[in-house]
Amino acid sequence: MSQPTALAAHFDEAFSAPDGLKRLRELILTLAMQGKLVEQDPAEGTADDLLKEIEAEKKRLVAEGKIKPPKPLPAIEPEEMPYGLPEGWRWVRLGDVGLIGSSSRVHQRDWKSSGIPFYRAREIVSLSQRGYVKNELFISEELFAVLSKDGLSPEPGDLMLTGVGTIGVPYIVHPEDKFYFKDASVLIYKNFYKLYPSYLKYFAKSAYWLQTIHAESMGTTVHTLTIGRANEVCVPLPLSPSSAASSPGLSSS
Repeated sequence: MSQPTALAAHFDEAFSAPDGLKRLRELILTLAMQGKLVEQDPAEGTADDLLKEIEAEKKRLVAEGKIKPPKPLPAIEPEEMPYGLPEGWRWVRLGDVGLIGSSSRVHQRDWKSSGIPFYRAREIVSLSQRGYVKNELFISEELFAVLSKDGLSPEPGDLMLTGVGTIGVPYIVHPEDKFYFKDASVLIYKNFYKLYPSYLKYFAKSAYWLQTIHAESMGTTVHTLTIGRANEVCVPLPLSPSSAASSPGLSSS
């Protein structure tokens, strides 16, 4: 089935439903994550090419002492792959294409009424859903400078993910952003290998992502997304970082 036909086959059904617009957005997102929304161009290179570039950059960062040698993640078993991918795409673990971490501990006594914004999960949700936040917590410039030395402070292109409550909500760090975040409440995906941020954001809004991260939280009082669990989530890596993100219906906003 060609890409236009894949969308057309479900368009009327999705759009005519009572929540048609919501279902249509979900359909477009699902097709994009499966590589079925636009024609794939092998000339862009394969996911294997991208993985080789990531591995080379990873070795360089380790050699320069900018990151610690990452622990090997388990190989992806066939039963972990929820659907087939186009030729040239690959399933990878999220932790193999970025560094997932948390922040250093900030004690309540260090909270200020002004300074550098200090975000918890609720603030990240607001930024993700509304594009702005009414923040009430801050830390000093001096403390921010000290905490940022561990290399896990948010930088443009990184992805913030809520770790408690409404888990897995993504926010792309923008060039004008300057903030710190609460440990465990928020995780950070350090985009060291410059994958297209919008693709990562829309992946983190997909039904597959939400089902996967919530499966491990069933039966618990409060849903949580741990660093270990986020590292092991399987991600469909496209031909190039931008090929899926530039699909119709997936803007970078």
